[in-house]
Amino acid sequence: MRRILVVGGGYAGFYTAWRLEKKLRRGEAEVVIVDPRPYMTYQPFLPEAVGSPGSRGSGSCCRWRGRC
Repeated sequence: MRRILVVGGGYAGFYTAWRLEKKLRRGEAEVVIVDPRPYMTYQPFLPEAVGSPGSRGSGSCCRWRGRC
């Protein structure tokens, strides 16, 4: 069995490995992701979470408006 090595487990590496597994037939190849971190941070929402206080329904939203 062939082995496909994906270096980097960020968004692009994870998405590439996921798409390869969907396209390959069972037993055709093994897809392996190599990354020094045991986790992946999904980054598209990070600027939104950092940039605006109280976004996404956090518990501190009423404090900056002076309602608490």
